[in-house]
Amino acid sequence: MGRILLLAITICVVASSVVSADVGIQNSSDEEGLHFAGYAMLFFAFLGWGFFLCLVGVAAYLAIRQFRQPKRPRNPVRCK
Repeated sequence: MGRILLLAITICVVASSVVSADVGIQNSSDEEGLHFAGYAMLFFAFLGWGFFLCLVGVAAYLAIRQFRQPKRPRNPVRCK
């Protein structure tokens, strides 16, 4: 679980540096950066992607854990 969290933080840091580089290029124009609506959309996009990646990571973790230690029934049904 810690690796997934570290991966999510790394992705956010890389993405934010790309966005800041893009905003740095746009600073030479008349407008100064993004408006509040742009920041709000970015916030909800990161929130949505973070939630989605968290769900995918938890599902992968549970699947790997189940394949490593499969459940064995207490009283298996035997055909005669």
